[in-house]
Amino acid sequence: MRKGTNIISELSGFFKENDENRAIYSIINVLNHIRISEKQIGVHKNPNCKMTIKQVFSLLVIFPFFMVKNPNNYAKSALSSMFDCHRNMLYRFMQLDNIDWRRIIYTINSQIWKTIRNKVGAEEYTGRIRTLIIDDTDLEKTGTHIEAIGKVFSHVKMKQVLGFKGLFACFSDGKTQSMIDMSLHGEEGKDKTPKRKGNRDPKPKPLGLVQGLTKEQREARFTKDRDAKSKTQERKEEYMMSKMANAIEMVKRAISNGFRFDYLLCDSWFTCTELVRFIKTRHIHCHLLGMIKMGKTKYETKLGLKTANQIVEHVMKKKNQKGFFKYWRDMHMSYFTIDAKLDGMQVRLYFCRSGKNGKWNGLLTTNIEMDFKTAYQTYARRWTIEVSFHEMKSLYVFIHYYHS
Repeated sequence: MRKGTNIISELSGFFKENDENRAIYSIINVLNHIRISEKQIGVHKNPNCKMTIKQVFSLLVIFPFFMVKNPNNYAKSALSSMFDCHRNMLYRFMQLDNIDWRRIIYTINSQIWKTIRNKVGAEEYTGRIRTLIIDDTDLEKTGTHIEAIGKVFSHVKMKQVLGFKGLFACFSDGKTQSMIDMSLHGEEGKDKTPKRKGNRDPKPKPLGLVQGLTKEQREARFTKDRDAKSKTQERKEEYMMSKMANAIEMVKRAISNGFRFDYLLCDSWFTCTELVRFIKTRHIHCHLLGMIKMGKTKYETKLGLKTANQIVEHVMKKKNQKGFFKYWRDMHMSYFTIDAKLDGMQVRLYFCRSGKNGKWNGLLTTNIEMDFKTAYQTYARRWTIEVSFHEMKSLYVFIHYYHS
């Protein structure tokens, strides 16, 4: 393979254009529309390297489509017979600290969504309800030697698990969705080092970020000195950053990279006063639509200053009063809507339950003109990010932000 050869175009020559290879031609067609430069990748080719940075990057991108899990499996794959490349070259590329993965992801997604917009037409594309979905998931690991590894609390298993918390931003127009940003997070945790008998030190020394590991496990983790201005170091500094603060930064980056959305969707963990205030100050006229906790947060309503549960209790006592209690026959769901203020900001609250004895759940939006059925159908799109989590974990198609 010559240095000037494009891997994607050369790859198409190995497959016959027929029904059996329809899937691979669809993949190649999409990849051919992606244009990325070495400047956008953030690194430059070494003089003694027989492949360009773009070729190495393209080779890594097509790994999942050929069931290549990592560079170590490359030698045994069909790709190795097409493109002569040693695994060390791929590992060296992945270990570079200045690769701007976040910029690469935004560049690729911007080109893909531009192609979609041109294909369906600008009028139809802008007519769709576009959503940005923020959510986190558990990324479980098995090795304690991984850099910055620690224990995090899993709300699925309701216990501590070894790994990371992955925070993701997903952009969707109702038909197509893609991950446009992510970050890894850890938790401080508690010290698991066995205590010695007779240790009566009234002022124990601070242990820093114990992350649920013993002293030996913390010291055994991989470490590497990096340039403070490198991209990997920037991402590592996000590790102990608040997920809420980083979620807001993700929304800012999405807007600055040209992604315009009508609604920001999130679950009850992210729906809070801080996020409501942030969305209301955006200049792109977007709204927040998220589930709320049936907890202690108080809302100023025409019923008085009440929590979500108190609002439900009050309405249930007057459920026969016209204008409060409604029934959605198609979904077998009871619901009611009420306008309120959260810390002085105008919002609309929706409360619903399935059947007669179901548990009440609440939604909040900053769009006070939105009816419940539209809100419910729009919020249902948030499930696409959960499906994406399942598919990515199943197919090992994660973009790793930390390299060891």
